[in-house]
Amino acid sequence: MTGVTYIEGLGRYVMVNWHYPSHGWRDVLKNGDTYTVLEFFEAPHPWGPWKRFKTFRTEGLGWYTPIIWQRFQTTVDHSTVRAFIYASSTIMKPGGGVDWDHYWAHYKFNYMPITLSTHPLTPNDPAFVGGR
Repeated sequence: MTGVTYIEGLGRYVMVNWHYPSHGWRDVLKNGDTYTVLEFFEAPHPWGPWKRFKTFRTEGLGWYTPIIWQRFQTTVDHSTVRAFIYASSTIMKPGGGVDWDHYWAHYKFNYMPITLSTHPLTPNDPAFVGGR
C-alpha cells in the first residue's frame, strides 16, 4: 500500500494502490506477467470511506510504490487538477519476463502526468492528458 495525497483543487484525498496480478513473485517470473495494476481510490477524509475510481494496467512496466505528490499540482478549474504520479519501476522484455541482462539499467524512478477530474474528459478538453 502507498500513501494518501490531498488534492486541494478537488477537496479530496487520493491513494494509489498497486499489485502484481499473479499470486506471487515466482508466478510473475514463471508466467512472464511482469506488469502491475494500479488502483486509484478517493475519499472525502483521510480515514475514508474509500471508493475505487480507476484501474490502470501498466503493461510492459512493473510500477510499484506509486504516489501522487502534493507538490506540482495545478488546478485547471473547480473539477479538474493536473498532477504527477511517481513510482519506482522495472522495464520488462517486450514479450514479458524480466530482462536480467539489463535489469539494473532499467530499474529507476519514473513519473507520468495525470489529470484528476470529477467529470469525464474528452481529447479536445485542454486538461486532457494522454490516453487511458
